[in-house]
Amino acid sequence: KEKIESLQLLSTKMSENAKSIDLQLQYFILCHINKLSKLVKQNYNIRDENMAHFVQLLQKKNNDTLKMVLWGHNDHISKRGASLNERTALGHYLSLEYANEYSSVGLDFKEGVFMAVDSEKMKERKIESFNLSPTKETLASTIDFREKDFVIVNCKSLRKSFFVNAIGAVYVMKPDSRNSFYSKITKDEQYDYLIISQKSTCINL
Repeated sequence: KEKIESLQLLSTKMSENAKSIDLQLQYFILCHINKLSKLVKQNYNIRDENMAHFVQLLQKKNNDTLKMVLWGHNDHISKRGASLNERTALGHYLSLEYANEYSSVGLDFKEGVFMAVDSEKMKERKIESFNLSPTKETLASTIDFREKDFVIVNCKSLRKSFFVNAIGAVYVMKPDSRNSFYSKITKDEQYDYLIISQKSTCINL
């Protein structure tokens, strides 16, 4: 924990002057902090804090003039704050820092195939393809796509809370009610917009 705090202090001091910010060195320091944070119990937030911090460094070095598209997993770019046993998302820090200048656009799909690591083969870390096997009704499942491949949802217009798929790097072959592969969204508290595809197809590695 002391090493983490020392590196965080070093990063802060090295970024006081915008013109002299060394992004490559900052990235190295933040990656090292991420590695050390795995040794600290119940330390959920450091990785997302560091990602947000690096975005802020990019902006600071460019006098806050950059227009950016930040690509990441829904759980990272969400504006969600802290909740029990869950990390505070990168998007939450950015929404606090940049307010309405930060827009969170999540992705979801109604049916199809995706790639992840089989939970029963964690040691092998082998990536396999899975068919979506829903155990809950999601926002995507309520949409009539007609002849459209995807729709864009303005989350502010949602009249009630919905579930969206929250599939990460690891998946259970036959999920049941005990496996949480969903996130609940309420209006635009988590995402400003959602791009929802009718069908997902996985890439070939």
